[in-house]
Amino acid sequence: MKKLKHQHIISLLMDIDTMTNMYLVLELVHGGDLFDAITRVTRFSEAQSRIMIKHLSAALAYLHSMAIVHRDVKPENLLVSNLMKLVDN
Repeated sequence: MKKLKHQHIISLLMDIDTMTNMYLVLELVHGGDLFDAITRVTRFSEAQSRIMIKHLSAALAYLHSMAIVHRDVKPENLLVSNLMKLVDN
């Protein structure tokens, strides 16, 4: 995660390794995940859907260019604010 720098992928700000635990400090994204957004607004416009697919495609293309496969793309792993951010819970 340290090597990843993309506007549509959550950023790792810092990692702290202790004798018993490892802590990952991630970028704060307001707004919740796509699953919650879908349950709130049962329908997205074509324009909104197009933007979300564009953001997701850009994130996946970037990961694939780095020889990384996500393998768990689902609404719960997409954070929605002004930008969509790909995460892995």
